[in-house]
Order: sequence, then C-alpha cells, then structure tokens
Amino acid sequence: MHSETLIIAGGSAELELALDALADLELSFVLIPTLAKARERVRGFVGAGGVLLDLRGDVASGLRIIRSVRRTAGMRHVPVVVWSERRADLASAYHAGATSGVVLDDSADAAIRLTALIHYWASVSEPPHVQALA
Repeated sequence: MHSETLIIAGGSAELELALDALADLELSFVLIPTLAKARERVRGFVGAGGVLLDLRGDVASGLRIIRSVRRTAGMRHVPVVVWSERRADLASAYHAGATSGVVLDDSADAAIRLTALIHYWASVSEPPHVQALA
C-alpha cells in the first residue's frame, strides 16, 4: 500500500456511508472535515498518495487548495480528485489542476459512486513516484 490519502470533505451522508463501506479495507487516509482547515494543512502533507476533495459548498476554496497542491514541491504530481454536484465545478477544478472529477448528485447511488471513487484512488491507483519523474 502507498502513502496516506488526504480526504478533504465535510461530514456528508455520502461520505459517512462510503467510509463505513471501506472500513474493512484498512485504507490509510487522513480526513480533514473543512476546506478552511485543509488550507492550513495541505502544504505540510508532502508525499501524499492522493488528495480527494469535496467541492460542494465552497468551490472557490477548493480551487485554491488545488492550486496550492500544484505549487507545493513534493505534491505537484499527486493526484487531486474532486467531486461536486455540478459539471461546471469540475471544469473549473480541471483548469486549476485536478486530475479527475465525479459528479455526485442527490441520487440513491451517490454513496456507491463515492465509495468506488475513494476505493480506487486510495487503494487501487498507483501514485506517481516523484523520484522517477525528476
């Protein structure tokens, strides 16, 4: 297993269901419950396996976090995955440097989609090896 995945998301019902469903996988992650707290901590999270970011509620702060990750040495190549309720938010996130994005609407399968997203990025995906990219 690779290094920890940083999950920046509020306590949404979908996130709670997803984390409960993934509990048996023993994934290594750090949960930061608000975007405001994430801005303070993201620069010190060099070597993360990935950043999963909930854009719902505060897109502007989320975009600042993405830009901060891309400017931080040791994190420039870390995958940044976002989710939102609107496709326009994803377009903005891609422009800011996000690696991947998912639209999560209010449908019944939102928790299933979020579970699959977290599982893939936290345990299946291989993060870039920064030394190999230098």
